[in-house]
Amino acid sequence: MHEKGVDTTTPAGRAMFRMCGVFAEFERSMIQARVKAGLERAKASDKTLGRAKTPPNIERRVQRLLRDKVGKKSIARQLGIGVSVVQRIAAIAADEEGPPSNDLLLRQKYPSDQGRGYNGPGLLLSA
Repeated sequence: MHEKGVDTTTPAGRAMFRMCGVFAEFERSMIQARVKAGLERAKASDKTLGRAKTPPNIERRVQRLLRDKVGKKSIARQLGIGVSVVQRIAAIAADEEGPPSNDLLLRQKYPSDQGRGYNGPGLLLSA
């Protein structure tokens, strides 16, 4: 509104400002209605909505490369997929393996303190 020279301190300026808000709200409602109508039309014609699933052969290759300790960016480049796809597959694989033991979690959180037998403030860990 600043560029159009509308002075919002005057009654006419405030009215103009509010009218712009009304038109913006109307436009947003129209867009929402068109999107909903399009989605309903797509569902009625049995179209699959959303992003295509990652092919199983790509998922297997990602899992194999992750087991071989290849970096996520490198895997994405090699297979021509996004890093986020590799991260998602890695997260799913980690969930299937189950949570790490409590001892491992503590070791990751508090790295070893020069081999003195304790990690972090007041935490004793078995070797």
